[in-house]
Amino acid sequence: MGAVIVSDVGRLMGALSIPLPASIKPAAIEALALWHGLKYCRELGLRNVAVYGDALNVLNGLNVSGWDLSDIGGVLDAVRLMMREFDMVSWKNVKKRSNLVAHKLARSALSLVQAMFCKDEGPPWLHDLIDAL
Repeated sequence: MGAVIVSDVGRLMGALSIPLPASIKPAAIEALALWHGLKYCRELGLRNVAVYGDALNVLNGLNVSGWDLSDIGGVLDAVRLMMREFDMVSWKNVKKRSNLVAHKLARSALSLVQAMFCKDEGPPWLHDLIDAL
């Protein structure tokens, strides 16, 4: 699973890549990426966050009021609770090609033994991908 945090001017602020068991369903991975990404934003001290993702079912799940009883409901409930800690959180669905950096981080997690967190800096390929956006 991977997530990238960039400023409103496109500067890398943070990135994470976390290995997960292959048996986890894609929607659950996307929901966990959202939770971990917001958690890292909180740790970086960010107060206003715009989330871009290509899993429409996960983003739509953020609109559910009350407890979510779906397969990914527990994670989405945790995301909604964490969102209260920010001044503003918005989300937008983007096409897969627009989410290339997060997907590359997720693929790199397959070769990791433990989670990788970057702040302000990262591997050269990460900067190259962000610069290409």
